[in-house]
Amino acid sequence: MPNRKLKGILYKTAVINIVIFLLFVMMPASKLETATKYRETIEFMQELVDDQMDDEDIIGMSVALVDEDKVVWSGGFGYADEKRKKRMTVDTAFHIGSMSELFVSHAVFKLAEEGKIDINKPVSFYLPEFSINSHEKYETEITVKDLITHHSGLPSELRGGSINTKPIKQNDYIKMLSSEYMCSKPHYVFAFSYIDIEILTKIVEKISGKPFDTYIRENFLDPLGMKHTGFGLNTEVKNFMTKPYRDEDERPQLYVRDRYSMGMYSSAADMTEYLKMFLKSSKNNNSKIFTNEQAEKTMTALNTDTPLDYSLRMGYGWVLTNIGDYFKYVGKYAWHDSVALGNTGRVIILPEHGLGIVVFSNTSGNQSSQVVALEGIKKALAEKKKLIQPEWPEPELRETKTDAELKRIAGEYATSAGLVKIEQDGRDLRAEAMGRTLELQENVNGNFSGRVVLLGFIKLKVGPLSNIEFAFDQIDGEQVVALYQYGDGFLIGTKVKKEDINVAWYMRFGKYRIRKSSDYSHYDEMLLTIENNALTVKLYRDDNDDPVAILPLRTISANEAVVIGLGRNMGDTIRFSDNPGERIRYSGYEFYRVKQGK
Repeated sequence: MPNRKLKGILYKTAVINIVIFLLFVMMPASKLETATKYRETIEFMQELVDDQMDDEDIIGMSVALVDEDKVVWSGGFGYADEKRKKRMTVDTAFHIGSMSELFVSHAVFKLAEEGKIDINKPVSFYLPEFSINSHEKYETEITVKDLITHHSGLPSELRGGSINTKPIKQNDYIKMLSSEYMCSKPHYVFAFSYIDIEILTKIVEKISGKPFDTYIRENFLDPLGMKHTGFGLNTEVKNFMTKPYRDEDERPQLYVRDRYSMGMYSSAADMTEYLKMFLKSSKNNNSKIFTNEQAEKTMTALNTDTPLDYSLRMGYGWVLTNIGDYFKYVGKYAWHDSVALGNTGRVIILPEHGLGIVVFSNTSGNQSSQVVALEGIKKALAEKKKLIQPEWPEPELRETKTDAELKRIAGEYATSAGLVKIEQDGRDLRAEAMGRTLELQENVNGNFSGRVVLLGFIKLKVGPLSNIEFAFDQIDGEQVVALYQYGDGFLIGTKVKKEDINVAWYMRFGKYRIRKSSDYSHYDEMLLTIENNALTVKLYRDDNDDPVAILPLRTISANEAVVIGLGRNMGDTIRFSDNPGERIRYSGYEFYRVKQGK
């Protein structure tokens, strides 16, 4: 006769088995089949989410995996509001930031398919009032397609006044741009731009005759049943919002000015409905919005004739090239990130395999959303199609470049991390950046493999460097450096041409403090100085001793200079004025000179 404790255990076990049996009996056959089909993937993802949350101190995550028109697995982890112990769910709404671009580009695509927009026409054809200044005369105009693929040459953003702790009135970008300058010629190089997206929304409003948010709700959100998605914190979204966190601390809720390009809110559950619209293209698509052919067309590369893009390909809103991880031989691959105010996220779809994944996190400052999304869909693909990624071969070293070629490569390169100095070291190259040294050795691909140099002599190939190569090329008269990872290349820097600095700028060296136009600013202080023989601006925040941005400049005149380089936040114009007071204008901000002794 079992004792009382054993009886209790047997009773609990019997109850659990009955509950499991009833759940499986009550589950529809299709869902039971799907759950069984992805058992290993579900177990893997649950463990992966737990590990990422522990390792990165994440407060809450929301995840959903889709196979064709079925949600294979979804769930909320941790808290949407830790203080009030409000649990995270798949219906929790996140600020999805730049992921808003998907809805903007797909609205343009829909109107183009209806014959109402020709993406090859100039922007001025639809918005005659559109204008912007330029330091050079360009032969081509900005087209709608240039906006879609981020090849317009417009500034990446105007940061001043774009974020606040209180709701902000949306600005008229057409009016704002009339006093700004182009950053590069149109249809030349990829540079992600929130301004590109905002201008697209103006075209949609002009053609449709409706406010952009109304058009999106009527044509996408309502037909798809996306009830927890919208622009701005309307009542419905606000009731489901997560709190934003960083470093385990709750952060204040911030509001954005550019509400259509980065001000959208959505949930993992809602975004699965959006992804299904594109995943059904491999089967019968009963979507009321796009046909099979149209869904596939949104994932067709539009920038195939811009050499400076290397491997990077853009569709309608979708990024079509994997960046930063090994994921090959899967056919079409489309994704988009969300790096928002306190939230992060990623959506990925593999349309030829019918798989999609949505991951959101309410804790910024980490890559966990990207890791969970990528590793999760890899595992699902392996379980569904038995497609396993083969080993990526590391290239052998081989010296082929001449001494003259190595000398041509050497110099200083403008990158998003500031100036990077490349020096010839015998048959090798050495790169100095952000206080670190990287030894570059030529390989059989004609590129350079890197090893970190520690203490001046210890050379290690560690972590990501084992699959990274650097290529130095001449394209359209520019000496550039590209980063190759797993065979895909991306522009990262441009060689700085030695030019004289206009003498007027020597009289302006020193500190400048920002004049805030809202409760929040990206920067607090600017230092104008000389670094590596280049006129340089360093931007600081009061809570950080290190600069948050280092911008090498090329002077255009006594009062104008441009940020050297190609790509995001490159080519911006910096303007000096001394009436009233000495001040420098950059990206919508004004910095006033700090007098000595203050």
